[in-house]
Amino acid sequence: MKLKELKRLKNIKNLVLIVFKWKGRQMIKPRVGITTVVMKGFNQDEEDAVGYQEQLVKVVEKMGFEPVVAPEFIDEYTVAAKNADFFNSKDIDLYILLFGTFSDDARVMPLITGVNKPMIVWATDYNPFNISITGSQNVMPNIWDLGIDFRFIYGDFNDKLALHDLYIFSRACAIKNKLSKTRIGYVGGHANIMTCQTIDEILVKKIFGTTIVNFGNEDIILGREKVSKEETKKLWDEIKSMVGSVKSSDKNGLMTSSTLIQVLKMIKDNNLQAISINCFPHLKGQVCIPVARLNDLGIPSACEGDLNSTILMYIMYLLTGKASSNGDQLKVYNLDKPGNSIMFSHCGAGALSLTKNKKDIVIHDDYETGKGVAVYFPENIPGDVTMGGLIGSSGEYRMFIANGKAVGSNLIKAYEGNPLEVEFPFNVRDMFRQIAYNGFNHHWNIAYGNLKEELSELCQLLKINSVIME
Repeated sequence: MKLKELKRLKNIKNLVLIVFKWKGRQMIKPRVGITTVVMKGFNQDEEDAVGYQEQLVKVVEKMGFEPVVAPEFIDEYTVAAKNADFFNSKDIDLYILLFGTFSDDARVMPLITGVNKPMIVWATDYNPFNISITGSQNVMPNIWDLGIDFRFIYGDFNDKLALHDLYIFSRACAIKNKLSKTRIGYVGGHANIMTCQTIDEILVKKIFGTTIVNFGNEDIILGREKVSKEETKKLWDEIKSMVGSVKSSDKNGLMTSSTLIQVLKMIKDNNLQAISINCFPHLKGQVCIPVARLNDLGIPSACEGDLNSTILMYIMYLLTGKASSNGDQLKVYNLDKPGNSIMFSHCGAGALSLTKNKKDIVIHDDYETGKGVAVYFPENIPGDVTMGGLIGSSGEYRMFIANGKAVGSNLIKAYEGNPLEVEFPFNVRDMFRQIAYNGFNHHWNIAYGNLKEELSELCQLLKINSVIME
């Protein structure tokens, strides 16, 4: 065998190993800059600020965030400029300007204008001689007039509300920064039966800072033909071992396995963090298991060419460290009653990690086309969830956000696929009206946990409109 062929097989083998050994990336860990301003010589007990900053650093560490502490306290404007350069060199997500004492604005302006990241202005009243609150209010009008994204936090370092605000805002800032460095694959454009999913790539770049890497469906169709039969069979055997029941043909199973290997190669070769794949019509049923496994691996992916859902699933993954679902609203239960619910489901591309027991997972030939293999199971993990929708049109982006509670689901009473029943604390009629009158479409992403505040903060940071159900 030629050396070139051996290298190619080795690369494919490495990709297969990634599928089963990569445990996925963890939820995002904000990098929080910390600096303190003091004004010496005015009997403000400025020495207290040393202890304040130490407490703040410990709080940030306790949250699981990464504190990036400036080397000097800001006691004159030249230090503010040095600290700005320091933060810029560390690629922070945001920074905290702690007012250890009152400060004139000129002392800190080189920092504020020199760091192009969101900021938190933090004031305390541990010691009234510090005049911390007054100092923050002396500077914040300048920040506001400059149009800089900032949040004001007042409180001690054990104040639960203050710490909550720090946690939510930091995570939203980290997502914004991450999106600006993200590369998302866009395979085959949008489905030709879903005009509402048309993408303006320049708008995506403008709003999110994200780079879109385009591919045609032929990149998958032709590329998978070059994958070795040995590695394809190995992968298919591994996939079968991960589910409770296999009712598909080996022919379709091998095709879907070679598809997954090819998509992983595209992701690796192009340094992608997420990928959208248009399955309609030429890949219908052939990318269901690849999409399911990619989401399990921490590579968010949506089918039917829904790039917007891919972006939102990526955001949800960064916030939770877990896969989210992508489904349609198909049936309402207990309409106009407390605890009314909606059954969500889709064709059969749900991440395998979204079921409690692998015995519930059935894979068989795609029931719509007979080609490829889809994965069928109820998403029956109970708990608090966040439902979101993202759409861009008319030169703007909009996000829909609602909290609910996942309850038990089954395949019998739902459209075959990956049903998930969610109870909502409001009348779903009202939600349907908001969806209709704010121009949202039919794909919905659901993540475990209450992410409403982080998503709302992110919308403010990205300057996009949000519709939040209460």
